[in-house]
Amino acid sequence: KTAGVAGKFFSALGTAGINILAIAQGCSERNISCVINSEDSSRALRTVHSAFLRSNLTICIGLIGLGEVGEAVIELIHSKTEMMRTRYNCELQIRALADERKMILSDEPIDLSTWEDTFMSESTEVNLNKFSSHLQACHIPFRMIID
Repeated sequence: KTAGVAGKFFSALGTAGINILAIAQGCSERNISCVINSEDSSRALRTVHSAFLRSNLTICIGLIGLGEVGEAVIELIHSKTEMMRTRYNCELQIRALADERKMILSDEPIDLSTWEDTFMSESTEVNLNKFSSHLQACHIPFRMIID
C-alpha cells in the first residue's frame, strides 16, 4: 500500500501549471492516468518523474546580469556543483541567462563549461516577462532569479 501517490502526482502537475482534462484510476493507487494537452506532455512527464524519482534538492536558477559579478556567480556554481551534490544532496541548475540585450532559456540545465558559446549562438532578444514565465513553468518546484 502506497499512501499519498495520487496527491503527489496531481500536486506535481498542478505546481507545474499543467491543466488536467480528465482523470482515471485503476484498482490500485499506483495506477493513475490523466489526460492533458499534447503540448504539455514532455513537461508533464519530466514533472512527474522529478516528483517521484528525485532524491535530492534541485533548484532551478535564472541569472540576470552577465558582467563580472554574473560571471563570478556562474563560475562559483560550476566549481561547487560536485561538492553541493555530494555533501548537501543539492543540485543548482541554471536554466536561463540574460544580459541587458539578450537571453537564453533552456528546458535542461545549461552546460556551465560552455555557457558563453551557447549564449552567443542561441540567445534571443531579452524579454523579462518570458524569462520569468520560463522559470515559473519549470517542473522543478524550487526556483530563483539572481540579479
